[in-house]
Amino acid sequence: MPVTPEPNSQSSIIECVSKIAQRYADGDATCPVNPFRTPSELKSQLDLAINETGSSTEHVMEVLEQLVLATPRSTSKRFYNQLFGGRDPVATAADMLAPVVNTSLYTFKAAGPMAIVEEMVLERMAQKLGFKAPGPQGVFTPGGSISNLLAMLIARNRSCPDLRNKGFGGQRIICYVSQVAHYSIVKNAGILGIGRENVRLVPADSEGKLQADALGRLIEEDRDAGHIPSIIVATAGTTVLGSFDPIAQCAQIAKDFNIWYHVDASFGGSAAMSSTHRHLLDGIEQADSVAWNPHKVMGVPLSAAAFITREPDYLRRSLDETADYLFQGDDDAYNPGTRSIQCGRRNDALKVWAAWKHHGDDGYECRIDHLMSLAKHCADRVKDSKSFKLTSEPEFVNVCFEVIGKSSRDICDTLREHNELLVGHAVVDGQRIIRVPFVNGDLTISDVDEMLDLVIKIADSLPSGENAEPAHINQSNGSCCCP
Repeated sequence: MPVTPEPNSQSSIIECVSKIAQRYADGDATCPVNPFRTPSELKSQLDLAINETGSSTEHVMEVLEQLVLATPRSTSKRFYNQLFGGRDPVATAADMLAPVVNTSLYTFKAAGPMAIVEEMVLERMAQKLGFKAPGPQGVFTPGGSISNLLAMLIARNRSCPDLRNKGFGGQRIICYVSQVAHYSIVKNAGILGIGRENVRLVPADSEGKLQADALGRLIEEDRDAGHIPSIIVATAGTTVLGSFDPIAQCAQIAKDFNIWYHVDASFGGSAAMSSTHRHLLDGIEQADSVAWNPHKVMGVPLSAAAFITREPDYLRRSLDETADYLFQGDDDAYNPGTRSIQCGRRNDALKVWAAWKHHGDDGYECRIDHLMSLAKHCADRVKDSKSFKLTSEPEFVNVCFEVIGKSSRDICDTLREHNELLVGHAVVDGQRIIRVPFVNGDLTISDVDEMLDLVIKIADSLPSGENAEPAHINQSNGSCCCP
């Protein structure tokens, strides 16, 4: 039975929320995949309407519980659908307190010690990336897409110093990124007025890595044509294969051409926490800026995304505006609003700080090494089975494969509809594959074996199917490539 609070009692409402949260958490084991329901079924079964007349506290809390319990479980051991998953109890506790405190991270006057927390977390992340103090500076953003937007904004303003005040001139500003990079780069080019067609999609090799020689040729061609090369974006951990671009080579090219160099390590940045796997990020200390999302492999609740620059003041130069009603005399080092794209901003650093303080560097190193070992076990099992075909050797925590003779899309859809597993599919080299990311630190070898057994069980129940896809499908996200 749902627990209802006393009317208008803050303490009883908080107690009620705690019980709802506990009930949902308990369900991760007893019901790891919530029953599949279509949008029309959910609308008919849940009282979601907002009416002219308000509802009682008891009714709202009852519907809240129903809504929470009907939400897909990204925290259970049957969730492999995105690059996040699981639950860190300490980080969750800190995140639940953020709205209780309900401050905004724009000034020290409003945030107090929370502004110091964000600064300390960013400093620690910068150290792990190899950035030397006292130069690095950063800010937490709503997600990796916005972090990438900030990098492109800074690069645009750096390559065209008058643009922020006077607007665009007649020249074309060019961005360079792998053809399998995150879609936010092309999207952000449209948002910033650079133009989606001015993103050069650099060819990737068979392992999903940007080809550095092709990058150099494209920059030379654009420069000779009178265009303005503005930014190189390398990817550390691509969305599908988990591949790492040649970070050090791209850094040298950026230096040779005097172009802003950004590494989108939203996914792969956590490799910096492991001495065994830190080599994947070799050269990242030469980047001008880095995006790194702790809400992915570090297991911190959504959303927790950091944008860090190797040298100070770049964010302030592109984003600071005079606002006497807001910034009132404190040291700007503790006024993050002067270097944020937002004004009001949620306290996302708190949960990262709490988790990191709890686990320490050693705990996160063990986590990364464990997840990498799970990916290796999964890949080895796939290679040893006559039913599977491994797409490529995993470089990070993603394992991509097919069930021979069966449709990857149908397998994933049927697993969801049968409430067995949430797992996604993508396109690599014209073939639709199953992508399994290992980001939940609670997973074990037996969980991996169970997941593969479930895939085979569902595949055996399906007719033969083709995985070939049209050539125009973008291999990073399944959408059409830009011109």
